Amino acid sequence: MINPNRPKKNFPLPSLGTYEPGEMILRTRGGGISRQSNSVVEDFGVTVIDKFEMPNGLFKSDAGDFMHVKLSPGLSVEEAMATMAKDERVLFAVPNQHVGHRSPIFL
Repeated sequence: MINPNRPKKNFPLPSLGTYEPGEMILRTRGGGISRQSNSVVEDFGVTVIDKFEMPNGLFKSDAGDFMHVKLSPGLSVEEAMATMAKDERVLFAVPNQHVGHRSPIFL
């Protein structure tokens, strides 16, 4: 589990844009590692908000999980990203970014 009480460090990351604080999108690797998805959740101390299903067997060869997760209180998205990037079970971990149109669409 990631310790949210350890000293905060500044990570040299590009701008993450606007995102929901304390939430991430997490994708675990497939193969034998995918069976460990629950332990990834436990090891990082996150709570699964939702698991995404892939339509019509998209990424069928990849048995990993695609999840929307809530981080432990006190743990920043930046810290979680840096730590998860080092874990071989994690394919990617990104902020739960706000997505929207910058200007209205007129029909």
